[in-house]
Amino acid sequence: VRELVKQGEGHIGADGTLEVEIDTEPALKQHGDLDHRYVVEAEVRDASRRVITGQGAVKVTRQAYYAFISSDGGWFRPGEEMEITVRCLTPDNEPIQTEGMVTISRVVFGGPDNAKIEETELKRWQAATDARGMLQFRLRHERSDQLKIKFEAPDKWGGRVQGYGLVWVCGRDFDGRLYRFNNLELITDKRTYQPGETCHLMINTKHRDSYVIFSADVDSNHMLSWQLLHLPDGHMVMDIPITKDHHPNFFLEATTVADARVHQQAKRICVPPEEGIVNVSVQTDKARYKPGEEATVTVNATDLDGEPARAQVVLSAFDKSVLYIQPE
Repeated sequence: VRELVKQGEGHIGADGTLEVEIDTEPALKQHGDLDHRYVVEAEVRDASRRVITGQGAVKVTRQAYYAFISSDGGWFRPGEEMEITVRCLTPDNEPIQTEGMVTISRVVFGGPDNAKIEETELKRWQAATDARGMLQFRLRHERSDQLKIKFEAPDKWGGRVQGYGLVWVCGRDFDGRLYRFNNLELITDKRTYQPGETCHLMINTKHRDSYVIFSADVDSNHMLSWQLLHLPDGHMVMDIPITKDHHPNFFLEATTVADARVHQQAKRICVPPEEGIVNVSVQTDKARYKPGEEATVTVNATDLDGEPARAQVVLSAFDKSVLYIQPE
């Protein structure tokens, strides 16, 4: 929700700039537990009486940087190696090199509606991100669980930065009654697939003893074929063979009804073709030219392995100032 905090008029200086001050004190008093984004919009009338508009944004945050945690898969089997990535970035997406604590915990839910959260710490160690703001490590877990991965490091503003990530480990001993799910979830074990592989899809719902209409054959939001699944514990894993017909992607869709409400989830599965993908780069023999000079442009086309590729190329050149009047 946008809220107007300041407006007015001013004259642009000889250097082409106009300074505007924004008071963030009201945001601290009213919403001190949130980060804020100030959108600045300007209208400028030039000498020809043409009105030019522009927009920018300023972020005001509670901490100097953020920690994000991700894994190389959607879920894992017991004993399977997982690669965990921690990345620390400023609000402007600049990497942060810092040292902090990595903690691995087991998460179990209990009580009415699984409202009570029980965490058991498994291990912890000191680690540091590199110049790219990244920390990568490998992890194995030998039983079915939901793991919580936390990275905590000091903030130069005097606070502590914490990042969290959850990882599913699912085997034959997985008991959906011990965990808290959303109304309906579709989680694949990998990010992308190739023909001949199998997509192992985890289907979860917080409504036990539910029935789910599921389809792996969806076209334009229409189920071309479907099946009815019974989830006594609110959880199951489906195997979907990947074929060449799935290039470059296909869609999964699931629907369930609970508490007089319809819950739907759709997921796109990427099957990138290894053949036919071309990387194109454009280079010029000089960085700057004088009017009337000739420019030599080199276009390189390579395949995924970096080998030369034959390709038809369309090359366009125009005065960039045209974009001042009309976007490309």
